[in-house]
Amino acid sequence: MGMLLSGASALPIHVSAVPVALQGGTPVTFPVTVKNPGTVDVTESLNLELPAGWVLLVGDLSFRVPAGSSHTELLTLVPPASLPAGHIELPLQTSDSSAVMRFNVPTDQRVRVVAVDPPSFNASDSYTVKWQVSNTGNSHTTVHLDVSTIRGAKVATDIKSFTFAPGETRDVIVHVDTSSIQVSGAVELRFSARLDNGKKVSAVAHTDVIAPQNALPLSARYQVFPVTLEVGTAASSAGALKARSVCRAKENSDRKTLERTDFP
Repeated sequence: MGMLLSGASALPIHVSAVPVALQGGTPVTFPVTVKNPGTVDVTESLNLELPAGWVLLVGDLSFRVPAGSSHTELLTLVPPASLPAGHIELPLQTSDSSAVMRFNVPTDQRVRVVAVDPPSFNASDSYTVKWQVSNTGNSHTTVHLDVSTIRGAKVATDIKSFTFAPGETRDVIVHVDTSSIQVSGAVELRFSARLDNGKKVSAVAHTDVIAPQNALPLSARYQVFPVTLEVGTAASSAGALKARSVCRAKENSDRKTLERTDFP
């Protein structure tokens, strides 16, 4: 407790009784009023101890308060970008008085999903994609995972849901079974994370799937045209070549015979 001069009185501090809403990284301004009920002017200093990462952007912590009057100082603080949800209290002190500035940090649930180097192509009957799910909010969050794809591929994850802390990142492996795909082409894998507050975050990864060569029967991939060549027959002129080609369709039907005699 400091010594008071003759005619001086203790200077009470007044701050808002209602908690001030606060968001990480966003400047917040609040008034601090110091009253001087005495009969002499007083120069007063505020003692404001800020937590790590906080910055006093605007405001003087030392000022003169006229006798029988008051002084209101507007202080602007910048909190760190990452703040946990909940209540924060900052004590203010003068030489003979104190007060507490209260802040309220609302819950902000946010996540980010990213595919980590998904394969650009795949020639086997399966592949995996690693996804990273990051908690970019300010509270513990539970996410429920869902994966889907097109073209008949089967998908599964190594985990269905989990709860993680702010700033934490979890790896999730997605297994894609492409054994039922018979035609080569792109496969779109959609990965979604649903939060308890109803928000849903999705991302996609594309992989070109090359269908195995034995995925289709031979008759569906090729048409075979056996050719019979007859050289020097009686019906041919000297030096001429007679060709007979037999075309057989997929289902062993529609036989056709073509003859050519125009080879020199």
